[in-house]
Amino acid sequence: MSGSERGLVLVVDDEPGVRMILGGLLRQLGYSSVEAAGADEALAALQREPVDVVISDYLMPGHDGLWLLGELRRSQVQTPVVMLTAHATVDVAVEAMRRGAFDFLTKPVDRDALAQVLQKAVPVAEQRFLEGGQMALVAASPQMQAVMRLCERMLRSKAPVLITGASGTGKEVVAKHLHRLRCGEEQPFVAVNCSAIPEALLESELFGHVKGAFTGATCDKPGRVEQASGGTLFLDEIGDLPLAIQVKLLRLVQEKTFERVGGLGTKSADICIVAATHRDLAAMVQQKTFREDLYFRLNVLPLHLTPLRERGEDIAPLARGFLARAAAANSRPPPELTEDAIAHLRTLPWPGNARELGNLMERVAALCEGSQVTVGQIEECRQLGLASAADGDPGLAAGAAGDERALVEQALARARGNRTLAARLLGVSRRTLYYKLERHGLS
Repeated sequence: MSGSERGLVLVVDDEPGVRMILGGLLRQLGYSSVEAAGADEALAALQREPVDVVISDYLMPGHDGLWLLGELRRSQVQTPVVMLTAHATVDVAVEAMRRGAFDFLTKPVDRDALAQVLQKAVPVAEQRFLEGGQMALVAASPQMQAVMRLCERMLRSKAPVLITGASGTGKEVVAKHLHRLRCGEEQPFVAVNCSAIPEALLESELFGHVKGAFTGATCDKPGRVEQASGGTLFLDEIGDLPLAIQVKLLRLVQEKTFERVGGLGTKSADICIVAATHRDLAAMVQQKTFREDLYFRLNVLPLHLTPLRERGEDIAPLARGFLARAAAANSRPPPELTEDAIAHLRTLPWPGNARELGNLMERVAALCEGSQVTVGQIEECRQLGLASAADGDPGLAAGAAGDERALVEQALARARGNRTLAARLLGVSRRTLYYKLERHGLS
């Protein structure tokens, strides 16, 4: 989270005294806060920095709290909004809740009541999910906040977007966030994993085919491009796209036109194209394994996602969100991560990025009993997952060969040369650490 591990709260009120008192109470409770003197100023503040909760006064000069709530919902911002009202206007606060406010507080604000509301609201902010159980974009770190700001600047453009970053960093989640900003929830988001579809079928899957185009083509069939009409076509693992298909994709990207396999007529495509890859496409261009013209056509609006180990502020909300999702799947309330457990998660290297964190939290939800998750329980669950990797291929336990040496060196530095502690930080056995030290000439 930004500012404080407990959360960042936006206080919106035209009275400086109220903002000062609420800011003081929030600091006492361990939260960070930012202030806005009105609804318009609040919208500007939210564009600069995402927050976990908004506390807004109802009666303000100009636009009131209900107007602010409506603007946030129209902009697809699902941040919990707590309405602040005087005793005589509780009925207005109830109406605000009917329109989508999370809760309301009465003036003067009681410290305990504020604490209770925030204890309920902050987890909601962290545990928002999209349809299908996939977690929404978490942007507590400066790196991800910068990505969100770039997405907002791309709002009015339909130019191709290329998202790069290591596997598991959340490229599809960012693509869906960008889709909601550009096209809206009601328009289709069609994802194609270019590495998962056999080359012989990929052209038909993308562009469709007509009856009789090949053996088994018993009827006309639209492809993913047509299915995405009016929305977004997300081409994941674009670096694995065969050269023969790259030629046809280039025409789609350049001219927004295509032909079904076996068809004679040209069709137009009203789509936004977002591509993603963990590969170095510029290097592939030099190696002649990726077309240079397609690369430059796709890389009009670039977005790069940094590894999770460099986004420490994102780890706590991601972990809580994954834990809540896994617990909900088992029809049980989510256990609470202790502060020590969160601090421990932030020390880990996460070579598998958010995907690895989600896997661990699913194991924690399944195996841990009680209402709290401790450091010991996290390590127990990690060792279960690392045992087979360490025994089969030591490189799997602490990252790919390309960055494994750096991870080992970082762990040794943090452990001040203590190899037992370094092995624990990496999540491997001492035997595996000694293997790695010898392998990389660090012994």
